[in-house]
Amino acid sequence: MATINQTFKGGQEYTFSISQVPEISTDTAYIYSIQDTNSNLTARKINDTTFGLIYNGNSDTFTSNIQLVINGISGYETGLTVNFTVNGTLAKESVRIYNPSNYQISVDIYRKGANAPELDIYYCVGSTEGTYTHYTNSTGYGINPVKSISVGPKQSVWIYSDTMTRWANDSSSNYINIRTPDNSSVNNIQLSGNIMSLISGDLQPASFYGLFEQFKTLGSVSENFLPATTLASSCYYNMFYNCSSLTTAPKLPATKLTNFCYYNMFYGCTSLTTAPALPATTLANYCYYGMFHGCTSLTTAPQLPATTLTESCYLGMFQGCTNLTTAPALPATTLTYLCYSSMFHGCTRLTTAPQLPATTLAYGCYNSMFYGCTNLTTALQLPATTLAESCYFQMFGGCTSLTTAPALPATTLKNNCYKYMFQDCTSLTTAPELPATTLAGYCYDSMFYGCTSLTTAPQLPATTLADSCYLSMFYNCSSLTTAPALPATTLQNNCYNRMFYGCSSLKTAPELPATTLVYDCYSSMFYGCSNLNYIKALFTTTPSNSYTNSWMNGVASTGTFVKNHNATWNVTGLHGIPSGWTVITDTEE
Repeated sequence: MATINQTFKGGQEYTFSISQVPEISTDTAYIYSIQDTNSNLTARKINDTTFGLIYNGNSDTFTSNIQLVINGISGYETGLTVNFTVNGTLAKESVRIYNPSNYQISVDIYRKGANAPELDIYYCVGSTEGTYTHYTNSTGYGINPVKSISVGPKQSVWIYSDTMTRWANDSSSNYINIRTPDNSSVNNIQLSGNIMSLISGDLQPASFYGLFEQFKTLGSVSENFLPATTLASSCYYNMFYNCSSLTTAPKLPATKLTNFCYYNMFYGCTSLTTAPALPATTLANYCYYGMFHGCTSLTTAPQLPATTLTESCYLGMFQGCTNLTTAPALPATTLTYLCYSSMFHGCTRLTTAPQLPATTLAYGCYNSMFYGCTNLTTALQLPATTLAESCYFQMFGGCTSLTTAPALPATTLKNNCYKYMFQDCTSLTTAPELPATTLAGYCYDSMFYGCTSLTTAPQLPATTLADSCYLSMFYNCSSLTTAPALPATTLQNNCYNRMFYGCSSLKTAPELPATTLVYDCYSSMFYGCSNLNYIKALFTTTPSNSYTNSWMNGVASTGTFVKNHNATWNVTGLHGIPSGWTVITDTEE
């Protein structure tokens, strides 16, 4: 039996010539009547040589038996019956943009860049879905729309494409964008249907990059709008970027993600109150990067069940979500490059950090994770004993309500590991123990910078230093009254540079037993310590701006300096001993 294969859109008539029926090969035939014997299709004669078929059902695929009665074929009797089969596939539901307002709107389509894909769509406008108009454009691009579709009050525009494979040729400047002009009177445009009706086939890289970017009148998206469970790299990148009126997001059912798939997807959606569930357990590089960045109405984060992380997977995910009060559990025990970097940066209503059980760290894994979380009062344990480069960099920077720091049991440090970790934590009164005896470059650099309530410093037992290891560690800790012992006798470049800069409550400096100075080892070490009146420093190297540049500038006008009895130098002023201080040797003390 002959077969016709056809994809049908619900309610739309498709026209066929009698010559398209495989069993009829002559041009002398004409149609007498036609009918569908299964009632899947409405079949009608249009004229003597063409007929139309409309699909009535809702199955994704179907088979219909058609009976065609024809006349006019030489050698056959009048009223010859030809039976054939139609194998049908239901087309995906068109994307629908509904205007519920009382105002006329314009749905504008832009080609962003000369290399954006050719626009090849069908669209219809009205109160109900009707006859579609075909539109193509492969040359226009720039700041003006290539197509504007007028949609009246309480009307919709339906759009689909059966030829386009993606709406972006890359993830930077060559993409197609759909939006309406900004209108303060319209902020509840509704988007529904099936996004997959805009492409032929499956998702491709950057399929829908920036598709609804800056659609500031968009209020809601239907929950099944993004049905794909198999994603492609950058497929939804910037999709709803700065849709500032969007309150409702679609479901995201995929459990296996791809690189950049949700990158900045809801960035700047300041009206979004609820995030979609994120069931994925297989992540990919940068998959959630900036996904909800700046969603200032979001109060609760979705669960994040993945235990195997990837490079930068959660980087900046909730950055700037200023109303987020609860963070999700983060169960992973092995971390990756920048995986949690800036994840909750600027979440000013977050009061408690989640448990962080990871014991295997990676470069920058917690970098700026809670930076600027000004209501965070408690940080939980950080159990790792072996650190990674920049792993805790600026992790709690600017957490001005944090009163207690987490335990830090690590004994194996790496470059920049604690750099700026508690920067400007102005309520922190007690520092955690720091048991490491061998340091790394910049490991404690600015760790307690600006912690103006810190009164007591932790013990610092390390005897093996590294370049800039204690650089600015207690910079401007203006309440610090007691300094820790510094037992190392071999110094490294910049090792104590600005370590106690601005510690205006410090009265007694730690003993400095090293006899040989190195580049900038003590430069600005006690700069601005206005109450400091006692220092014991046993170096025999002649101090100068290469070693002790401004090291005691701004200390008390009078005090006692204990000098090594073997030292032959006699330097006063900016780089030496302040004028007005009494100098004695260590044997005289």
